[in-house]
Amino acid sequence: MSKKTGEAVLSDLMFNGYRIREVEYKNHKTLRGATEYEISFENTPFKLDEAKKTASLVLQMKLKGSVGGDLTTEMSVTIEGKFSTDTMDIDSFLKTTLVSGMATLVTLLRSFIASFTSQTGYSPIILPLINVQATIDKAAKNTSPDNSAVESEE
Repeated sequence: MSKKTGEAVLSDLMFNGYRIREVEYKNHKTLRGATEYEISFENTPFKLDEAKKTASLVLQMKLKGSVGGDLTTEMSVTIEGKFSTDTMDIDSFLKTTLVSGMATLVTLLRSFIASFTSQTGYSPIILPLINVQATIDKAAKNTSPDNSAVESEE
């Protein structure tokens, strides 16, 4: 039986790099037991340059670890990703950047957090996989329709 393979279809969204803008880490105490993590995200409006078809997405991940209800760890990481396109219209570009851009940044955050926390002398924090689309949908339900997700560059 032979395996069928196909060529990868590349995205029209281009990832132009990222940077970690801010990190805060606090280990309050070490307790025995399974640590449970509460994870939340905040993202700022896109910084959009329509003429160049470029956008910057800033995402902040906050997590709190606890054992038996006692707070053990707090961490906040802010990451900025740069994205562009040559082929998409602006509406498609923004929608794709929101989902694919956030998925890209969350993957980078997972790696960064695991690496950073492994060097603290405590057990590394390995984040679970995040359902990005469900996270976006949930945030959209909690956001008023008056809030805009886009800021244009001036």
